[in-house]
Amino acid sequence: MKHMKTSQGHGEGDHSKTHSFMITLQDTASKEIISDAKVQYTLSTPTGGKETGKLTWSGDNYGGGFSPKEKGTYQVQLKIESGGMEREAKFSYESK
Repeated sequence: MKHMKTSQGHGEGDHSKTHSFMITLQDTASKEIISDAKVQYTLSTPTGGKETGKLTWSGDNYGGGFSPKEKGTYQVQLKIESGGMEREAKFSYESK
């Protein structure tokens, strides 16, 4: 997922990032999109480095950016807080 230089709403410094996170949260019962959550991420690099940050609401998703500096598998862990509940999600990204 390449981050477009012309996109807006992902925070002041993210326009220099080459890759984007774009996350949509949905209530499983009502199917409504959740736009008032607190979403934090931890990005682990292939060599064990860590980067943390917050994803911000941007019209229809939470977003943020990063620039991979290493080749290999990055691990992403999300911490989501909304409505008095906390959830976690994990996924990986392969940088070539």
